[in-house]
Amino acid sequence: MRVRLDGSDLNDSRLSWLCVAPFLEPLRGKSEAQKASVYRNLNEGQKALWMFYIYHNHARSEAECYWFAYYFIAELPAWDEIKKASLFFNRPELCRVYEGLEEAVRAVNGPAADGWRKATASDLDADPVLRQTIVSLYERYRTESTAMIEAMNGYVRANEGQFIEA
Repeated sequence: MRVRLDGSDLNDSRLSWLCVAPFLEPLRGKSEAQKASVYRNLNEGQKALWMFYIYHNHARSEAECYWFAYYFIAELPAWDEIKKASLFFNRPELCRVYEGLEEAVRAVNGPAADGWRKATASDLDADPVLRQTIVSLYERYRTESTAMIEAMNGYVRANEGQFIEA
């Protein structure tokens, strides 16, 4: 499953997104089974792009960074794959940010004997230590995610055949 792009797209700063958007966007609101079916048909590079963007496109603030980390750890166990994506593109610094987010989420939300405590939008307001931790991690995330996108774009350019139809 490769995408059709024109030559100018290779210089677009959104190149890596352009390589997965045609797969991800039509799946919004679809079942996890439908998403998994498409995901299984992707190559390793496409899967890594997918996993990065399913979190990145939702983590647009400190609160979203925290809540979606919780979601992908506790409710839709995809966090390990998100971390692996950063390593696929040789971005261990981003993986460390993800590990910090995971540690913060687990410290506040569990799991406990009775399961996970649901994350809420007010968690950061209610817990100043959590807020400080997430604000710091989110600052690092913004820097590292920018570097990740640059690394992914470079990988796509170096391996066009894995992503783009000739």
